[in-house]
Amino acid sequence: VARYAAALKSELAGRSLALTTLVLNAGVMLPAPERSVDGAEMTIAANHLGHHRLTVELLSELRSAAHQGLDVRVVSVTSSLHHMAARDLFSADDDDDDDDLRWKAALGGGVG
Repeated sequence: VARYAAALKSELAGRSLALTTLVLNAGVMLPAPERSVDGAEMTIAANHLGHHRLTVELLSELRSAAHQGLDVRVVSVTSSLHHMAARDLFSADDDDDDDDLRWKAALGGGVG
């Protein structure tokens, strides 16, 4: 993500263009658990953590465009695949220590 952002910044600067629109498109849902090089669950890494990192990396360019009086937008797009997830995906009865986002604690004991 950082390399892509750096390349984009360089390209924009080389063409004297301003970044006015950033579209973050969530579109990865892996059937089997995988980990990113940073150790995060891959679907979360691709659809959320990567978007955050890209936005942070490009924030100065977006702000610069806004200070020039340009209309700046950051758009987050998602899908309806979350409707396919089991309602008890992060239940309180789950003894899975591999819960890297600690959903159970964040939701007060689980969803159901």
